[in-house]
Amino acid sequence: MIQLASHPLREPAVVIDYELLSGSTNFTFKGDTTYFVSSSVTLSGTTTIEGGTVVKFTNSALVKISLNGPIRCQTGPYRPAVFTVKDDDTFGETISGSTGQPTNQYGSGLAITSLGNTLTNLRFSHLYEAIHFNSGGSAGQLHIGNAQFVKCRYPLRAEQTGCFLICGATIHLDDAL
Repeated sequence: MIQLASHPLREPAVVIDYELLSGSTNFTFKGDTTYFVSSSVTLSGTTTIEGGTVVKFTNSALVKISLNGPIRCQTGPYRPAVFTVKDDDTFGETISGSTGQPTNQYGSGLAITSLGNTLTNLRFSHLYEAIHFNSGGSAGQLHIGNAQFVKCRYPLRAEQTGCFLICGATIHLDDAL
């Protein structure tokens, strides 16, 4: 038998369903929070992604999160971070106006310009583009491990492709679907 734990409220309270994401420095995607990206956002400094966080993009292929700086993934195999679209109600809180049926790819996911980052235990679904990596013409690497790309039109896109051979920039994929 399964029972629902509950505790009666003794004073007025507010429930926050999701947070609207805007630009920031040294930002942390908290593991117990659903974020809604309604327009492109730039995050500078260190960006931390906790396991359990859900990030939902509005219905536009142009909306993205630009990450300019180190990225720390505090995720795990059984607690990934999820990047999906507003109409996907299978993860996180339901966004106002959601149809509950993601039928197209929206959102351009993560645009990464800093080198030497490791992204692990992430799931991307229903996005136009999941990860866009631009080496900026420099040598370095982006490591992606234990990642899922589900119904994304372009799971991974590298900018300055010719430079990857000449400059020594590399993308490592381990255990990616």
